[in-house]
Amino acid sequence: MCNAIESTPPVITVHTSNGSKTCAPSFALLGGDSTSPDGGAGAMRCPSDLAGCDPEAGAGACQFILGGLDGDDDSDGSPGVSVEVSMPGFETTTLHGIHAGIGGCVPTVPASDVEVTLTASADAG
Repeated sequence: MCNAIESTPPVITVHTSNGSKTCAPSFALLGGDSTSPDGGAGAMRCPSDLAGCDPEAGAGACQFILGGLDGDDDSDGSPGVSVEVSMPGFETTTLHGIHAGIGGCVPTVPASDVEVTLTASADAG
């Protein structure tokens, strides 16, 4: 008998169009619900011992896991939620359909694993 259902957080890897090594993005949930009290994305930078972080990405990777997603649908009814990714000096980008994964005693659904490239803004200097 199996009693465990496991949740895996989504992973977002952030790149920049100009090759900047700065890694200071912020994430905001735009749809669905979150289990975090402030409704935030609960972003944690990898490497981490939490499930989802790519162990081969290394400390220089700008990779984050998003905790607190409960699998709700986006406001337009599509699976997952929309996540806004922003960083000073770069245009804000919105990702859609971001969702946690599940596994264990249920059919496996992999978590979102997304790479995004932020474009330097015109006023970035």
